[in-house]
Amino acid sequence: MGRLLAGSPLPRKEWKRGVLIGADHIGDILYRTAALPTLAAATPGCAWSWFAGPPSHEIIEADPVVNGRCVLLPDGVEETRFSQLVTKLREGKYDVAVCYDTGRYWKFLLAAACAGIPTRVGYTHKGFSGLVTYPIQIHWPQAFSAYFRDLVSQLAEVSVARDLRPRLSSSMESRAVATRFWEEKGLSEKKRVLACAFFTRQKNAGERFADFAEVARRVQARTGISLCFLASASEREELEFQMRKESLSGIIAAGELGLLAAGALLQGCSALLATDSGVRHLGNAAGIPVVFLRNLGSHRIETGAYSDTEIDATRTDGTGLDIENAERVLCEIMEAGKVS
Repeated sequence: MGRLLAGSPLPRKEWKRGVLIGADHIGDILYRTAALPTLAAATPGCAWSWFAGPPSHEIIEADPVVNGRCVLLPDGVEETRFSQLVTKLREGKYDVAVCYDTGRYWKFLLAAACAGIPTRVGYTHKGFSGLVTYPIQIHWPQAFSAYFRDLVSQLAEVSVARDLRPRLSSSMESRAVATRFWEEKGLSEKKRVLACAFFTRQKNAGERFADFAEVARRVQARTGISLCFLASASEREELEFQMRKESLSGIIAAGELGLLAAGALLQGCSALLATDSGVRHLGNAAGIPVVFLRNLGSHRIETGAYSDTEIDATRTDGTGLDIENAERVLCEIMEAGKVS
């Protein structure tokens, strides 16, 4: 079927224009950046583009592998109408499409075939093998970031570095924005700061705010650290309400910073306490300790720790945040980094 729509696939050495397409939430983009240099090295003659919506497009536009070739979709990839995806893909005149989703990948494979892209890289374990010209074997279960590493390894026919830490390319401008915010809020390099990100797009995340608040209060009481709460502009009102409800005080960054500046801000923090959200992955990119509650609606390995600097603080029975363990780990981190 795929060949009837798009013709015969091209060998890798003939690829000139390639596109990455799939889920485009912040985490979906960030944890795939670790393997991008290997993909670029294996396809030196290919200019790679990436489809994404806001705010994830900021990450892509700054990445040296993609080099600004982000195809911006205002509604995001998953919410864009199928016909629009096909049109955008056709306009790109791509030789190859890497459809990296491990779950609902058929929409992107079909769009790539309908757009006439001759080489389509993707999975077949859920069917639609007729749309794939370069099948990728899935090794389940792994952390989501490891799946893309495997995809690149099979595609490039080389081993990919085991390090899955996301790559976030900051600019002088984004670092300056973070520094200015830091100074305006009265923070300094000598002050220990716990970054807090208690919201996520999962529906039940707000119900767990009280657990995260309890950890933050305990750590602050024991170590004297400052708290910095990160959220989107649309979450500010709810964040302020929850902070009042839980008697929390701290600095709020909700919409003032772009993703690159938020990443730069996190580099100045001692640690991050977070839900399984985009900020969790920004913290991993920043290289700071990340204590998190994984997505309880997904497989524990797929959404579990994938970086050496993060700690999964989910209770062993998988029912929520282990408050005592999270408190202990964060206090140890804060005490270890105490400034005399």
